[in-house]
Amino acid sequence: MAQDTSQKLVETLFTFKRFVFSQIQKTKLLSPEKIIQFETLSFIKKQPQTKMKDLAKFFCITPPSVTSLIDKLEKQRLIIRNHDKKDRRNISLELTTAGETFLKTSQQLMHTEMLHLFKALTEKDKKNLINIYQKIYNQQEKNN
Repeated sequence: MAQDTSQKLVETLFTFKRFVFSQIQKTKLLSPEKIIQFETLSFIKKQPQTKMKDLAKFFCITPPSVTSLIDKLEKQRLIIRNHDKKDRRNISLELTTAGETFLKTSQQLMHTEMLHLFKALTEKDKKNLINIYQKIYNQQEKNN
């Protein structure tokens, strides 16, 4: 029985994530490509000195796929590649001012949409959801 509940929870979380992204896409403000760019820029902002291999691991994709993604972001002037002076193969990624602006604008759009989605919850529901997420996060932090 516990396994069935856990399986249902996993399915529900994935379904909810897909639902949230579909709702955001319906606003026509963020396309699937822009959501991936948002995720990439968010990761780079949170992880100073991000390397290409870090993104490959985060997204579970191949290094050539990351290179393609980064090339597009660089072409749009949302990021820059910083080459290590001692070893030019060692490249870290950094947001540009335009990247920071894109990230901030995207965060605001997503925040607004998320608030709209959570209108269906009572204050008690919201507090319970916060507690559940914090419990999961705190347990994983202890394990890492």
